[in-house]
Amino acid sequence: MKHWGEVVLVVLALGMAVFIQLRVSKMRFAGLGLILPFFIFLISACVLIQDLHHIKEGTVESLTTIKAFLYFACYNIPTILFLCIYNYCQRARIGKYKFRR
Repeated sequence: MKHWGEVVLVVLALGMAVFIQLRVSKMRFAGLGLILPFFIFLISACVLIQDLHHIKEGTVESLTTIKAFLYFACYNIPTILFLCIYNYCQRARIGKYKFRR
């Protein structure tokens, strides 16, 4: 029960990120909806490069290359979520105007 504040903070941050992604993905300029997924992918790539560097240097004993790539895959779950939100909003926006004459 000590960490309820941290859990609430993480849930609020994720909720705000999803809300921002929904709002930005519905905008007319489609490029803005790809900023958040690209940013999260960039962070996960930096973490992977850092992990591989530590493995190469031998400073981390418990981390293997397979674990580093599994961490990379787990860090990209929000990227996939945000890309799905973007795709759904863009299809809904395009579909709304497609048959309108």
